[in-house]
Amino acid sequence: MRSNLVLIPILITLLPLYQAATLIVSSKGGGYSGIQEAIDVAMSGDTILVDGGTYQENLNVTKKLTLRGMKTPVVSGGFEGSAITLNADGIILEGFEVKSSESCDKQSDPLISGAGIQVNSKGNTIRFNHVHTSCCGIFVCNSSSNSVHHNEVINNDQYGIHLLNSSDNVIYGNYARYNKYGISLLKSGDNVIYSNDAKSNDKYGVYLLNSSDNAIYRNYAESNGYDGIHLRYSVKNNVSKNNATNNERSGISLKGALDNLIYGNEIVENNERGILLENYCSNNVVSGNLVKNNKDCGISLHDCCINNTIVANTAKDNGNYGIYLWGFSNNNTIKSNTARGCIDAGIRILNSNKGNSIYGNNFIENGIKHDAVDDNGTNIWDDGVAGNYYSEYLKRNCTDSDGDDICDAEYQIPGDSGAVDRYPLASPAETVSLQMIRSEVG
Repeated sequence: MRSNLVLIPILITLLPLYQAATLIVSSKGGGYSGIQEAIDVAMSGDTILVDGGTYQENLNVTKKLTLRGMKTPVVSGGFEGSAITLNADGIILEGFEVKSSESCDKQSDPLISGAGIQVNSKGNTIRFNHVHTSCCGIFVCNSSSNSVHHNEVINNDQYGIHLLNSSDNVIYGNYARYNKYGISLLKSGDNVIYSNDAKSNDKYGVYLLNSSDNAIYRNYAESNGYDGIHLRYSVKNNVSKNNATNNERSGISLKGALDNLIYGNEIVENNERGILLENYCSNNVVSGNLVKNNKDCGISLHDCCINNTIVANTAKDNGNYGIYLWGFSNNNTIKSNTARGCIDAGIRILNSNKGNSIYGNNFIENGIKHDAVDDNGTNIWDDGVAGNYYSEYLKRNCTDSDGDDICDAEYQIPGDSGAVDRYPLASPAETVSLQMIRSEVG
């Protein structure tokens, strides 16, 4: 016996998918009168277009929205808290003038700043905004994977752009001027900071404190009150192809910093030093930099800087010294550099510096004192096969009877130490060119 099949109709209700809406905010009527009002009404994925005008609001964005300023509307925070806070992932914020967050004077810790734009979430895009007159212009806090680009952050009390405990962010193409710090990273890692204009700040153009594994490249860090780029107690950062010019102290400086790469930078006309390593800097590589016309010296190591490698740099026309070591800076390797036209000496090693290896360098036409001066005596001036090229020695004493490009007689290094280069070069050493160095990093 065959059973009857009972067909049960299945009712499928097709719910329409939500389509993102566009909301209009205008102080002139014809839409929402306030930006926060539109944010509260909007659904995730919506776009809010804000017409020109001034909006005295402290915005809290808690949804994935696009906020787009039309005719550069002004968001003024009224000097209380942050003017705009991003508390959701994936927000796009563009085209606003943002000002008047809480003043630094009201805060016990300016690192936890009232900001023009504060980012507490991830995957956001902050672009084409003008942020000023705040404690901090743009503050990225405990956040990751944000893109902050082509913003103008000027005249902020403390920071133009500041990252705290944040990683994997990209900060590029920003104009950070007339702040205390142009771009600052604290306890932040794996960020990319590139092609920013960090000029004319009261202290530093780019400043890293307790930060690691960041890429700092192709920035213009010029005319700052202290240093162009400063790394303090920071490790494993790559500082490459930056222009650090005309800063009041040093172009690039490291303090208590370890395992960093300073590579292919142009460091010119700074008021003190081109590159400075101080206070227990170790295992850093300083390579392929052009260090020129700095008033004090080109590259300086002092106060217990050990095991650093200074290689293939060009130190030209610096006041006093091309390369300078003092204050217990030991066991450093200085090779394949060219120091030319420096006023006092191409390289100077003062007392209490020992175990440094200096070879394969060209010291050419340096001035008042000598191409090289060593006042310590326990440093090594050749690698057992070849030493350095000294233009003054070549002119006076070098003969090369067997044509092996090694002078027949050893060279007594000027100074109080009795140091000797056993194999001074009869012709300039072949050094890695700056162009080759730069091509390696793209």
